[in-house]
Amino acid sequence: MKLFERARLGIIWGQIGKIIEIVLGLIFTVAVGRAMEPAGYGVYSLVISVVGFFMLVASLGFAEILGKFAPQIIETAGVEKLRVFFKGLLKKRLVLVLIIAGIVLLIGKNFPLFSQSRNYARYLFFIAALVVLQGVSELYISLFTALLKLKVVTYVKLLVQFLVLTLTLLFFYLYGVSVTTVLLFTASATFVGIIFYYIIAGRFFGKSCAGSYFVPGAYRFGMVVWLTNLANFALANHIDKILIGTLLKDTAAVGHYSIAAMLLTSLHAVLTAGWGLTVLPVLSEAYAKHGKEGMVEAIRVYFKLLVVVMLPAVFFLGYAAHPIIVGLFGNAYAPSARLLGTYVMLDILIILFMGGLTLFPLYILGKERLVLKLCIFAGALNIVLDLLLIPPYKALGAIIATGISTSLFSFLELWYVIKYLPKAYPLRFSLKVILSAGICLVPFLLWIRLPFVYLPGLAIVYAVAVIVLLYFLKAIEPEDQKILEKLYPRLGFLSRFKKGTN
Repeated sequence: MKLFERARLGIIWGQIGKIIEIVLGLIFTVAVGRAMEPAGYGVYSLVISVVGFFMLVASLGFAEILGKFAPQIIETAGVEKLRVFFKGLLKKRLVLVLIIAGIVLLIGKNFPLFSQSRNYARYLFFIAALVVLQGVSELYISLFTALLKLKVVTYVKLLVQFLVLTLTLLFFYLYGVSVTTVLLFTASATFVGIIFYYIIAGRFFGKSCAGSYFVPGAYRFGMVVWLTNLANFALANHIDKILIGTLLKDTAAVGHYSIAAMLLTSLHAVLTAGWGLTVLPVLSEAYAKHGKEGMVEAIRVYFKLLVVVMLPAVFFLGYAAHPIIVGLFGNAYAPSARLLGTYVMLDILIILFMGGLTLFPLYILGKERLVLKLCIFAGALNIVLDLLLIPPYKALGAIIATGISTSLFSFLELWYVIKYLPKAYPLRFSLKVILSAGICLVPFLLWIRLPFVYLPGLAIVYAVAVIVLLYFLKAIEPEDQKILEKLYPRLGFLSRFKKGTN
């Protein structure tokens, strides 16, 4: 199957799966957040953030190794060698997560975040268990993603999420609200997911084969990416939650922050996941087959997708922040609206600087050490700003710090991408999108103030207005039409319609 076809199927399944995943996740967050209220939900968020940190410590860049090298191994050595290579990575990952789980249980009493809770020992147990289970699960997900088999990932992830949601709500109804209940079913469902991944991987690879397979430069690449991810963790929401909990000792503030960050990250995930997961393997294969020119063509498509999909959506989310949060989570979470509005303003810059995409072409070009240096700088800046801004401004200070640091980091990465790939950034297209998104939002800001239940209809009206204005601005260029037709042949009417109007 050709690259375009596999990318198309990956995008479709990734997008369908992510939409359902986000809907289920939103239902889960609304139900659990309302039941626990900000303080209880803040405790749950802190546990998940600590798990995220320890998983990152154990990752060693294995996910990125698979994303970059799995397509190349199949192309040059075959599926059998990929199985041997993956088996070696899995063994190493399992040893690492078990060691880290043991360390958590041994020295966890020194953690300052949960020491005042009567369920402190239980939290440590679940942190250790989730590090092991999610660490193994993540590697299987990385394998299937690298192979653009997102249908498998979609099915299993949705199964896991459905189990967590239904069992948690059932036990909440029967036995009352508890953080440990959510963590118990999260761990149990993750284990079920691992079993399915193991079975499906066995069917894909076939019979087991002994021996080892070494890819020159793979582990060096993984180590640099791992260090980059560690530095990048200092830019993530997890570190903000940990620092808010540590500096303020206020889990309600963590809960308010978590809801604001969750809504923005969920919007990014639901609108970009279908194609976002395909970026690294597609760029890797495009570069292997067509060199820099092929990668420039591919990255321009991804850049345009990010801008046209995310900018209008983020504009509208900022406009509707208060009714969305109060309507979904109740008045107890009203402070989250101000946090979300601030986050949106900073996120617009991050999108225009192509945040989240620019590291992939740099990885393919072998510039991972450059990315590492930029991550260390931006991560250190974020932590310093967090320490300065959280005490006086609380959760708002964390959002300002992260927004400034991430914007600067994204700008610097984009500057280097343009340096090595001069034609990669679609400047005219970006200007047309931001102009359209801004103009179409003006009537909503001036005249339209409707309750939460009307927001879906308003969002559709806004999206249609942006699309119409982009059409009149002739945002879609001939090169975009050709690529769209390759990905989705049914969109061939675009070029035919244009020819008919000339």
